[in-house]
Amino acid sequence: MTQAVSRSRLVEAVAMERWLRGLGHEVGDTLPVVWIPVPLVAITDVAGAVGSPAAVAWRDPVGFGCIGFGASAVVTAAGPARFAVVREAVNARLRATPCLAPVSGAPPPRVFGGFAFQPGSAVDTWRGFSDARFILPRLAYVASGEQAWLGLARRPDETLVAYGAACQRMLDLAGKLERTPRREPVPRPAATCQLAEDPGLLRRLEAAQSAIANDELAKVVISHEVTLRLDPPPNVMRVLERLVVDNPTSTAFAFTAEGACFLGATPERLVARHGLSVTAEAIAGSAGRDTDAARGLLLSEKDLAEHGFVVRGIVEALRPFTATLDLPSCPVLRELSNVVHLRTPIVGRLARDLDVLELVRLLHPTPAVGGTPTEAALAWLALHEPTPRGWYAGPVGWVDGTGDGDFVVALRSGLLIGHHAELRAGAGVVKGSEPAAELAEIHLKLMTFLSALGVRSP
Repeated sequence: MTQAVSRSRLVEAVAMERWLRGLGHEVGDTLPVVWIPVPLVAITDVAGAVGSPAAVAWRDPVGFGCIGFGASAVVTAAGPARFAVVREAVNARLRATPCLAPVSGAPPPRVFGGFAFQPGSAVDTWRGFSDARFILPRLAYVASGEQAWLGLARRPDETLVAYGAACQRMLDLAGKLERTPRREPVPRPAATCQLAEDPGLLRRLEAAQSAIANDELAKVVISHEVTLRLDPPPNVMRVLERLVVDNPTSTAFAFTAEGACFLGATPERLVARHGLSVTAEAIAGSAGRDTDAARGLLLSEKDLAEHGFVVRGIVEALRPFTATLDLPSCPVLRELSNVVHLRTPIVGRLARDLDVLELVRLLHPTPAVGGTPTEAALAWLALHEPTPRGWYAGPVGWVDGTGDGDFVVALRSGLLIGHHAELRAGAGVVKGSEPAAELAEIHLKLMTFLSALGVRSP
């Protein structure tokens, strides 16, 4: 059987090589992505076979995964118009990107990226990420279901001869993936760290409580930053691998810019579009697993009120643009490795053709990450949070040439730069919140990323 499989793979490789040699007349002056089918492997194993850092990685809970290297196109934007600028540039690039493959079933080209929480918050260590940054990977490995593909996007200034040679190297990489052995998960390191916490966190929680008591706000979401120095510096792909293994029902992501990598495993989808179908979810209200609070979460007046703000915010943003919008009358529990959330799934059908980037603009920031009323909460955070959030709690995801895509809220995440790590987590403050309980919730949420780093506690 093994010999038969090997012979079949050899025949396929020869056929693909002949197909690649004859591509010239199809490519011409276009900027295509050429796809070839390859074996299924873990996305982190692809990085080892390529031998260079990944520009982007993505793995969702239903089995879609992608890892990309280099960039054939980069789109950046700043300021309040960033959503519109990105949308126009991304659509133009994808319209000019045909798909070529030797067999049917190849995936569409996808552009991956994200947005800072607010314009102007990608500063200092976040500067390379900009207010918005999206890339079309030069080389992409995409896996969905039982199929996997390698794709190579032509650069605008690349000659046909150079592109043909690069396609041949992609075929050689496919042979490497064929021989990639299955590995056990990488052991978790026992990292040493120097911890510098935000001393004003409790004061901010108390100030938020006062603002709510005075009816200045109904809800505000406080974020807390922890900075670490790790020795030895973490291997980004190994951290990503542990995030994937530890959080199978979350979406794992990684984005690299100017030597820094922002990665995480978030439980919260912002919005996804497939044709006219749109899905979103409200996640708010939290408790540690195996606690009395977790068992009573569905009966907690405070947590149900906090969750209700998020549900109403999403529904009010989507309803004017949908023909139908369905959601359950009460939330369900979403259980993760160390925390339980209230969750309300929201499913609708668009009344007209809005692409996923326009839906992201309509929804972000939801009351799950900012507060309500939105403008008042954002103004309060600008005055009280000591450092900008960067991409933390912003929308990250992908979009294809049809306007379909999937965006999540960048939570349970961290920014890695050599020995340096910046982590954030947050908690929503409403009437009935207790600062000590919100502080404990923030520390609990930090553990998702700290565990992947091998750090035991904040």
